[in-house]
Amino acid sequence: MSSSTITPLEREDVLPVARTEVLRWARRRAGAELPADAWHGSAFEMLAAGRTTMGASFETESGSLWSLRQDDPDGSVPGRIWSTEISLGRSNATRNILLGVRLLVNSNENVIDIEPAVPGLVLQSADNCAVHDGSVPVWTTPHYAETEEHADTLIAWLLSETR
Repeated sequence: MSSSTITPLEREDVLPVARTEVLRWARRRAGAELPADAWHGSAFEMLAAGRTTMGASFETESGSLWSLRQDDPDGSVPGRIWSTEISLGRSNATRNILLGVRLLVNSNENVIDIEPAVPGLVLQSADNCAVHDGSVPVWTTPHYAETEEHADTLIAWLLSETR
């Protein structure tokens, strides 16, 4: 599971913005329109063979958490199902959102041959929200270390135990 931070670009609450990005991504895979409860940040379930989508949400005195799990059949390999789990959480002490993503593959194959890739949700979030891995912004386009300071930052980021 990976975890990143989404920081507000302006004064707006970034949790509903990030949740909408997740739901836009999930809607394309759900096979049907998501229920209104999903768009309001409430718990919901859409049960369908191989395409289950469900969300949960709760708030406490110290913060809030919203999570979604979606099962999506592989388009190329029969019997292979991808499960993506996404969590958005925030402490009441900060406006930043923690984004957690876990991608699982379920299959009866003896050997699973997959091409590593970044989940589309992560790419979409990086394009539409201010996502950071530690202090390093996450972008979908390449960036080059053009100065010694940039190179030192890159090396420190690669060696960081927090990523």
